[in-house]
Parts: sequence; C-alpha cells; structure tokens
Amino acid sequence: MKHIKSIILTLLTTLLALPAFAQDFEYEGIWYTVLSDSNTCKTRDEGNVYSGNLVIPDAVSDGSVEYRVVQIGEQGFSGSSYLASVSIPSTIEAVGKYAFTGCERLTSLIWRGDRKMPSGVLDSISNPNLLVYVDDKKYAPEGMDHNVVADSVCDRLVLTPGYPFTPVADFTAKTSSMKKEFLQTTAYDGCAGWETIVVPFDVTRVSSPEGHTLLPFSAVSDVNRQRPFWLYEADPAGEWMEAAGIKAGVPYIISMPNNPRYNPAYNIHGTVTFSNSSPQKITTETTMPYVATWATGREFRSLWLPLDKAETEDAMGLNVGIDNLTDDNGTLLAPGSAFRIGVAPKPLEAYVLRNDNAKSFRIHGLQSAVLTLPDEDGLKIAQEGSTIMLKSSVARTIEVYSADGTLLRRLELKAGNPVYVDGLPQGVCLIAGRKIMIH
Repeated sequence: MKHIKSIILTLLTTLLALPAFAQDFEYEGIWYTVLSDSNTCKTRDEGNVYSGNLVIPDAVSDGSVEYRVVQIGEQGFSGSSYLASVSIPSTIEAVGKYAFTGCERLTSLIWRGDRKMPSGVLDSISNPNLLVYVDDKKYAPEGMDHNVVADSVCDRLVLTPGYPFTPVADFTAKTSSMKKEFLQTTAYDGCAGWETIVVPFDVTRVSSPEGHTLLPFSAVSDVNRQRPFWLYEADPAGEWMEAAGIKAGVPYIISMPNNPRYNPAYNIHGTVTFSNSSPQKITTETTMPYVATWATGREFRSLWLPLDKAETEDAMGLNVGIDNLTDDNGTLLAPGSAFRIGVAPKPLEAYVLRNDNAKSFRIHGLQSAVLTLPDEDGLKIAQEGSTIMLKSSVARTIEVYSADGTLLRRLELKAGNPVYVDGLPQGVCLIAGRKIMIH
C-alpha cells in the first residue's frame, strides 16, 4: 500500500510540474494561450473582441510565470470592428489565418522589429488604405510598395475612396494620390451627377482618365482651352460656395461634366486622379471629422471611418448611382442630386447630418450648360465695351447664359457672318463655354 501511495504521489508531483498547454489567460486586456513550449504563448484564437489602439507586448505573465509572445492566433482579432491599430512586437514569428477578418476600422499596423514582418500579417486585412509603420522600409511586408511609413516618411501614399483612413501618428508623404471613378450623367439644365470627396492632402493636380489636367470652374481662366469640373464646399451663410481647389481634410461636392449635349471634348467618364507630387505632412488632426455648419443648423461632415448603426439614423448620404429614390414629396431623385436618409456614406466621402424630420436634401442651381464649343470649332469672340462680336466658320446656334445658368440669349450664326450682341446684364456671362465680363 505504501508503495502504491508513493507511486501516486510521484505521478501527481510530475503532473503538477508539467505546463498546462491549453492554458488561457488575460494580460493587460488581451487574451493569450500557452503553447507546447511552456515559455511561449500566442494571442488566443477566435472569440475575442478588441477596440481602439492595441499594443501586443513581446512578453506577458500569468501569475509568476512569464511567456514570450510568438504568434497571433487564428481569427484572433476577427470581428473587432472598432479596432483602430495594432502594435506588433518583433517576437511574432507567425500569424494565424483570418487574424484580422472583419476589422473594418483597422487603419494602422505598427511593426516593432528590426527584421521583415512575417508573411501572413496582411492576408486577412481588406483595407487598401492600411498604413504600415516600420523603422525601416526594408522591414515592410514583401511586395508592399506604398502606404509604408518608415521613420515618419511615406514614399507613396495611395488611397482608395470608400475605405477607412486614419493615421495613428503624423508622417510626411513624398507623393500622395487617390483615384476616383466618375460614371454618372450630369444635368444639362438642372443638378445631377454630384459626388462627395475628402482627402488628407492638398490636391495640386486633378487629371482625367486620359491624363489631361482638370481644373475647378473658379480656377479656369479660359474654358475654351482648359477642361473644367464643378467643385463646391459648404458656405456657412447659405448652402454652397464655389471652391478653387481641394484642401486637406475639407469635404466637398464635386461633379465631372458628362452629358451627350456637351461637346465631347469636355466630357469626363472614368477614373480621375487627385494627386500631390510634393512632400506634405499628413496629420492625425487633418483626419479628425470636419464639420461645416450652415445657418440653418444642418451640418456637412467629412467621413474617415464607417458610421455605426446609431450614427446612420440622421446621416444623409448622396444618392450616387441610385435612380429609384424619392424626395419628401415622392418625386424621383436623379442619381447624384440629393442627400438622403437611408443612403450610407463611405469613408473619404462626406454627408449631411439632418437636424429636422426631412428625409432628403436636394442640391440646387450649381450646374449650367456651358460646355458647348471649343475654340478649334472655329468660333471667334471679340469684345468692345459691352458689345460682344461672334463669328463662326460654320452655321450654328449659340446660347448665352448668366453665371447662375439662366439662359439670356439664343443666337443663330451663319458661316462667316459676324453677329453683334448688346444689352447683356453686367457681370459674368457664359458664351459657348467662355467667361465674358460685361461692365
């Protein structure tokens, strides 16, 4: 009997001395699982939900026992929709499958190592705007040639609208760009085809799908030779005011001319690039929500991260590409013509926050049919005082508009015969797409 008790006691002592391989424990808000090597652990597999800015230490302890963190568990952070950033230590050697699946607000990874990030870190991250912070760009994941912040410098910042972007620390981008598709038809005699845009850098060049430089109407000196687009920002005193350029962090409504009644040379259909080829500081302050408040109390806001369910209740998104929505009176809304409840805005866009019970907010009176004839079509315009002379090499109809899009005259020109126009109101008139100042 004594012999049996001795054997049992020896077995119990041995078992107690063995590590608990399946042991799970929590350390500073993160769950870990002990690996077969009793001195190492991994972040626990699925079933964890984290938020905010998370820092994984290189070593953790459970009671008096210390473990080195060497793995990120399979689905370890999946479903953490409010996880903003993860700081990863150099001790991490492997990353489990689907580790970051469903982390829709994850915008930054920080690698605290002096070697290349392990393969698999980015496999389950679907955000193309993700920033990877490293001490040296040679430590960035294999094949990643943009959005790498090395020692506070990013050689190429490349953004995609519709996906979240918020830097966890300031950095300097040597070059910055964002491509956005414009496929809607704009209105010839109303307002439609509008979109929204917000970027974290000052835009110094806008280029068409063919590579032509595009300018906002208010920055165009000769519509006949320059290719314009419409750009407006919120006007505190009213609804909108014309903008001459796109500034970092400011939300805008924007429309690219695209209508069969325009001269084809002016139509823009496809991918437009917004860029800055000079170094620029990208800051966490710039990507804080920008709120412009109108006199009515209604707000126009920038958006960097997806809205949560509660926030969407009063958020009016622009009806881009949607043709089956109606306003408060039941009238159909043309695509890109109104902000409306039920349309979810996306990151790097903007939205209107309603302050009443209205379900829609129309865009009014900002587009006009001014893109009719380029100079190479043989139209000459001369001015003497308040008299305008028009002469065309071919017979055509010319329309004269005021700056707000009101039709002032419709002129029938015969080939080679000059036509003189008097009595136009003072201010800017638009004749065949050209701005003419009448004094």
